[in-house]
Amino acid sequence: MYASDETVKRRQQQKRKNAKLMENLEAVHDLTGEVCTLAELAATNTSNPAIRRTELMTRVRGLEEFSGQLGFVGLFLTLTTPSRMHARHSGDGSANLKYDDTSPNKAHRYLCKKVWAPVMAKLQREGVDYFGIRVVEPHHDGTPHWHMLVFVKPEHQDNLTAILRDYTLRDSPDEPGAQERRLTVKAIDPAKGSATGYVAKYISKNIDGHAVGDDYEADTPTDSRATAERVEAWASLWRIRQFQFFGAPPVTPYRELRRLQAVPESWQSVLGEAWKAADEGDFCAYTRLHRAGLILKPLWEERESATYYGEVNKRVRGVIVNGEVRITTREGEWIVREKESARQDRFSAPWTRVNNSTHKVSKGLECEQALTSSSEGNEIGGNREGKEVKHRESPESGARPAQNWRPE
Repeated sequence: MYASDETVKRRQQQKRKNAKLMENLEAVHDLTGEVCTLAELAATNTSNPAIRRTELMTRVRGLEEFSGQLGFVGLFLTLTTPSRMHARHSGDGSANLKYDDTSPNKAHRYLCKKVWAPVMAKLQREGVDYFGIRVVEPHHDGTPHWHMLVFVKPEHQDNLTAILRDYTLRDSPDEPGAQERRLTVKAIDPAKGSATGYVAKYISKNIDGHAVGDDYEADTPTDSRATAERVEAWASLWRIRQFQFFGAPPVTPYRELRRLQAVPESWQSVLGEAWKAADEGDFCAYTRLHRAGLILKPLWEERESATYYGEVNKRVRGVIVNGEVRITTREGEWIVREKESARQDRFSAPWTRVNNSTHKVSKGLECEQALTSSSEGNEIGGNREGKEVKHRESPESGARPAQNWRPE
C-alpha cells in the first residue's frame, strides 16, 4: 500500500545511514564554543516530525482565526486525477486496463500545472480573495490526490468551486465517475467542528501518524504510525512536496524572527509587533500584519561552495523589513567536523593479524642481501608456500616491463 516493501526498506536504510552520519559529526560554534552533534541540532528544527507537525498546525490554526476575523468561510476540497493515471481500481485493487503508465510525480505535476496553476490565474483575474493549505497524499496504488482547506469570501465561494470544477473536468470529463469524484466540496460548519480539526488528521497522517488511530485506506485497518512511514517513503521516492500553503505569509521570516531573544528599541516601530506575534506563535496576528502591508523577506548570504567548484550556495542570515532594514538573526558560524570517537573507530586496528602479502619476510642479514639484490635489478619475493621466486629484469635497464612480458 502507498509504496512497495522494497521502497520502504530502502528508505529505512537511508534514514539509518543518515542518523549514524549525523551522530558521528559535530558542529562547533566559533563565537560561543558550543558543541552539538548534527543529530541534536536536527532534533530542534522542522526535521523533527513532531516540530514539523506542530508548526503546520499552528499556521493552519492562525489562518482559521484570521479568516473568522475577515468573515470568510471554509471549504474542504478533494482533487483527483483522471482514471487513466490510476494503476489499480480502488474497490478490489485489480489492475486498471486504462492505465497509461503515468508515474505518481507526473500525476502530481498534472494537478499542479494543468489544474491548479490555471485556476489560480483565473481567480486572480476575477479578483477572488482566498488562502489556505494543500495536502498531497497517495491512494492505495500510489497515485496522488489533493486535500485542500480553502478560506474564501462567502460571495466568492460559488465562483471558486465553479472554476475548480471547470479545470478538473477538462481532461476526460465523460468517463464514469468523473463528475462525482474528480472534485468534491464540503463546506465547513463551525458548529460541528473547526477547520483545523478537520485537516489535522491529514497533516498527522502524512507525517508520523500521531493520535490518528487506524488508517482505513489499507486492506485491513492499520496503525497510522506504520502507514505514515510508507507515505513518507512514497513522497521521498517521487519527490512530492506534501504540504503547501497559498495566500499566506512566507514562513522563513517567521522562523527567523523566532530566533531573536528580543528586539532592540531602534527596531520596535517597524518590527516589534511582528516579532511579538512570531515569538508567541500567534500566526493569526502575524498574517494580519502581513496583509496590512508589512513586507518581510529572508536575508540571504551567498558564498562559494566548498564542495563544487564554481557554484554559489545561499543560506539565510536574517530578515529584510520593507526592503530597507536588514536584521541579522544568525551570528557566527557553525564549523562541522568529525567526532574524535568516530575518527578512532574509522581508523581502528585490523581485526586479524593475518597478512595476505605474497612477499617473503626477511630478517637481519637476509634482509640486507634482499635489498642489495633488488637494487641490482633482481627482486626476491615469495609465494604463498614461502619459496623464493626470482623475477627477470625488465628488457631495458631502468624501464618498465613491456605489456607482454611475464616472469619465468
